[in-house]
Amino acid sequence: MKEITAVMFKCFLLLSLLCFANSLPGVIRLGGLFDSGEIEQEHIFQIAADWVNEDNSILPNSVLKTYKEIHEPDNCFEVSKKVCKLLSYGLAGIFGPQSPMAAAHVQSISDALEVPHIETRWDYKLQRDDLSINIHPRASTLNQAYIDIVKKWGWQSFIIIYEENEGIIRLQDFLKETTASNWDIIVHKFEPGQPYRNLFRQIRSTFSKWPDKDICIILDVSKKHLRSVLKQAQQVEMMTVRNKYIVTSL
Repeated sequence: MKEITAVMFKCFLLLSLLCFANSLPGVIRLGGLFDSGEIEQEHIFQIAADWVNEDNSILPNSVLKTYKEIHEPDNCFEVSKKVCKLLSYGLAGIFGPQSPMAAAHVQSISDALEVPHIETRWDYKLQRDDLSINIHPRASTLNQAYIDIVKKWGWQSFIIIYEENEGIIRLQDFLKETTASNWDIIVHKFEPGQPYRNLFRQIRSTFSKWPDKDICIILDVSKKHLRSVLKQAQQVEMMTVRNKYIVTSL
C-alpha cells in the first residue's frame, strides 16, 4: 500500500517538475493537508519530496520544501483555517486531504486562488475544477483488474462485503460483469455499530455445510478500518487457507 501511493506521488512530482526544471525558483514550496488518521499518507508525502530532492537530475537548481497540517475529519471550518495557513507560505501546490467533504472545500479555495490542488482519493466526479487533478486510478480501471483476477483464479461463486454505500458505486462495473459471466454472488453490508465478526461468523456458519468449499470474498472497507476488519475475521476463523480475499482498499 505505502509503496503504491509513494510511486503515485513520485511519478506526479517527476512529470510535473521535470519539464520546468530550468526556470523554477530555488525553493519550491508544497503543502500537504492530512486528517488525524492519515499518518501514513503524511509520511509518504515527505518521503516523495525527499526522493526528488535527493535526485539532482530532476531539479538540479531547486529543492522542495514541504509544509504539513493536520485536521480533524470533515471539520470544514478547521480545514479552511489550515488551508489559509498553508497558502500563506506561497505554495506552488497543495496535496490532500482524503475525506470527500474536506477535499471539496480545499478544491474550491485552491481554484479561487489559482493554486494547483492534487488529490489521491477516489472521487466519482470525472469533471475536475480547472486547477485540480486526481491521480487515483479510475474506478473502471480498478474494476477491470478485479474482473481479471477473479477470472484468473477461476472463481465462479463468491461474496461481496462492503462497508459504505459508495463501495457498491465503485464496484458497479464489476457487478455488471457478474451477470455477463454468470457468476453466483452474495452481497453483504456490515451493519453500522455492530462488530465485523458478526457477519463473518454468519458467513462461516452458512458455509459449514460445505467443509471442502473455499469461501471467496471481495472486501471493500475503508483503509482506517481494514486492520480491525481482518483481525475480527481471524478471530472467528475466517482467515484460514480456506478463505480467499480480494481487498479493494487503496
